[in-house]
Amino acid sequence: MSKKKSLIILLLAGFLFLLIMIHPALAQEDQPLEEQDQQATTPPPEEQPPATTGNETKVAKHWSKYKYPETLVPGAKVHIIERNDTLWDLSKKYMNNNYLWPKIWELNKYIANSHWIYPGDPLIIPQVQEVKAGEIAGTEAAAEKAVEGESKMYEFTPEDLAGVGGEGETGAAAVGDEEFLEDITQIKPIAKYYDLHCYDTVLPEENMFDARIISSEKPGLNLKIYDYIFIDLGTDQDIKTGDIFSVMHVNEFRPVNHPINNSFIGWTYQNAGKIKVIISFDNFSIARIIENCGSIQVGDQIRPLIKIPIPLLQEEKEVSFYEKESANPQGYIIYAQLSHTLLAKEKLGVINLGKEDNIQIGDLLTIYRDNVVVGLPRIILGKAVVLIVEETTSVIKLLQNRFEVEIGDMVEVR
Repeated sequence: MSKKKSLIILLLAGFLFLLIMIHPALAQEDQPLEEQDQQATTPPPEEQPPATTGNETKVAKHWSKYKYPETLVPGAKVHIIERNDTLWDLSKKYMNNNYLWPKIWELNKYIANSHWIYPGDPLIIPQVQEVKAGEIAGTEAAAEKAVEGESKMYEFTPEDLAGVGGEGETGAAAVGDEEFLEDITQIKPIAKYYDLHCYDTVLPEENMFDARIISSEKPGLNLKIYDYIFIDLGTDQDIKTGDIFSVMHVNEFRPVNHPINNSFIGWTYQNAGKIKVIISFDNFSIARIIENCGSIQVGDQIRPLIKIPIPLLQEEKEVSFYEKESANPQGYIIYAQLSHTLLAKEKLGVINLGKEDNIQIGDLLTIYRDNVVVGLPRIILGKAVVLIVEETTSVIKLLQNRFEVEIGDMVEVR
C-alpha cells in the first residue's frame, strides 16, 4: 500500500473518532432552546417552608456554601433566605431598624461572612419586645429599650404624655386639657438612635477617662464589630460579665478653642461604639465590640454606658424672626459634627454650656447672632434641642434654621 493511501486511511479514522466523541454534545444542541435555557439558569430552590415533624422543624435540603442547620429550635422565628435578601433589609423588615442586622448575624453563627447569604438558608430572627403604652414618658425603662435597639414605633396616649418634659414647649399639659389633647399627635421623639449613641462631643481633658482598651486579638489599626478586646478593668474594680461600656475615641489633632477669645475648651471625642464584657479577671477583662460607629483602636478610652432618655417635642411653628432676649444661660456653638464650620439641619453640634450651667436634656435653644448695628434686635437664626449633657459642654441637634448656622453663633436657653 502506498504512503498516500495510508495517510488517507489514517485521516478518515481520525475523523470518525472525533465524530463519535462529539456526538453527545451534538445531541444536546438538538434539544429545544427552552430546555437548554432552563438547564443553564435554573437556580437551587430559593425558599421552601420548613417542614415540622414532631417537636422539631426541618430545613428543606438545598445548595449552600455554608453548613446550615438542618433542624431548628421549636418556636423560633425563622426566615428562609430568598434571592436578593440582605441582613440589612431583613433587620429593617423584622426589627424596624437596619442597624440591628448584627443581632441577626449573631444568632446565625453558621454564616461566616455577613455579606454572603444564600437562598434556602434559614435565619433565626431575634425576638423584639415592643414598647408598651405607659413606658414612654421619659422613663428609664423606655430609654433602656432604645439603647438596646428595640422597637421604637411609639403610639402615644394622653396618659403617656402627662407631665412629659416638665413645663414649657417640651412639656405636656395635664390630662384633660382639651386644647393640648387636640394637638397630641404632633408630639414625637426628636432624636434617632444614631444621634444618641454615635455622636461627637468636646471634653476638657485629653485623658478624660481612666479605663482603656489595652489589646486585641487581631493586629491592625481599626477594630471591627464582634472583635474581641482586652480592657484594663477587672473584678478588682467590680467589673462583671455583661457590663457595657462606651468607647471614647479622642481626636488629638482637633482641639477646640473658644470661637471669640480663642481660649482652649477641650478635645474632640467620638462615641465610637460599645463593648460588652465577656469574662473578668482580677485586673483585666475580655470584652467584645457589640456596636461600631467609627474608629475603634487599642488605646481608646472607655466609660460605663450612659442611658440617655429620648426627648419628646411638640412640633412648633417656623422660627420667628424676632425673639426678646431673656436672662437665661447663653453660650456659643463651638463644634459642628461632620463639618469644620457649619451646622446643618438635623445634624449635631456642641455648645459650651453643660451641667455647671444647669443645662438639661430636652432644653430648647434659640440660636442667634448679634446685629451689626449696635442697639438693634439680634438676628434669630434657628432653634436646637439639647440631647446629651456633660459637665461643661452639651451635644445639641439643630431643629430649624432661617439662615446658615456657624461655629461662633450664640445660643440661649428658652
